[in-house]
Amino acid sequence: MSGEHAPRTRSDLVRLLESRGTAFEVLEDGPRWALVTPGLAARILGAGVDQENAFWVSPSSPPPSGWFNAGGQRTWLAPEGGPGGIFCGMDLAAWTVPGDLDPASYRPDHGEGAHRWRAELHVRSADGSTHRVGISRSMALGPHPRIPGAMAIRFRHELSNRGDCMLDRRISLWGLIQLPCEEGGGAVFVCLTRPGAAPVPYFGEVPDPVPGDDGRAAWFRLPGGARFKAGIPASSFAGTLGFVRRSRLPRGAPLILAAMTFRVQPVAAYLERAPALWRSPAAAGSGGDAGDASPGDAAQVYQDPGTGPSAFCEIEAHAPAPRLAPGEASAEDILITIAAVDQGKLSDALAAGFGPAVTRIPAGLIPE
Repeated sequence: MSGEHAPRTRSDLVRLLESRGTAFEVLEDGPRWALVTPGLAARILGAGVDQENAFWVSPSSPPPSGWFNAGGQRTWLAPEGGPGGIFCGMDLAAWTVPGDLDPASYRPDHGEGAHRWRAELHVRSADGSTHRVGISRSMALGPHPRIPGAMAIRFRHELSNRGDCMLDRRISLWGLIQLPCEEGGGAVFVCLTRPGAAPVPYFGEVPDPVPGDDGRAAWFRLPGGARFKAGIPASSFAGTLGFVRRSRLPRGAPLILAAMTFRVQPVAAYLERAPALWRSPAAAGSGGDAGDASPGDAAQVYQDPGTGPSAFCEIEAHAPAPRLAPGEASAEDILITIAAVDQGKLSDALAAGFGPAVTRIPAGLIPE
């Protein structure tokens, strides 16, 4: 976007979008707010419990790599790569974002109690197949049910089969939040079903995870400036991952928390796998990646190599791939938590929101 500084507050973001002529809608519930840009894949470009935007927004206008890197929370589709990949085939270097998917063409379809946007697109896979699908994104704001002063965004995205043939576990919903990593970065936590479950490296040098108190949480220090990606198999993911960082504003609570909680189905077909586990088109067969014996990942953590205001990381949520007859749909619900927390109250907030596995942050992960 403009200048050398990413917009950090709601006011900054509104001024920027107005200056660029970018349409947006602001959802409000008391002090809680979320800003949606229908023309940019109906992404939640900003959200917070006060003036500070909990999400990252690109400082470039448009971002050098296209609007898909504008920031905020968005919906993509999996698998990312491999024989049925939507962004690339077997060659990760050929990765690109389909314009039908992002920025797409979303239209409002608001209902009682929720704001909703819909889009239809043709998904083209690396194996040459094309599928006509629909995506809807809906959200409602309110106080968090367990963390005092926090915000809950009850988000749902839905995949529908708009074609004439069965869509058999070829495509799945993928939800991402981009978060700021400048000024010392922050720490990602991942809740696990069993102690010591290890992340799956995709690329780059994945930081060694630091276990929580009972081993059922993995913490990663993300200082920014280095590129890596890791996945957490559905068989070992307990349904919550989040990010804690220092506030970027001089006043207010010193820590910002952003997290996603969603249902995990350990035996379902999750399409995301590390590139080392991608199979050749001949091995994949007509069923795409759904029949692969290797476990798919329900959650991912990504850090971009950008620095300064361009430094960001991502927490990513995957739904299992559905089997949809023409006209059928499948949805994933995600509870997005946003909180501004005092240092001494962070452990209580984490425990209240996500359970005993994240009651204590390992020393040294959050920059002073």
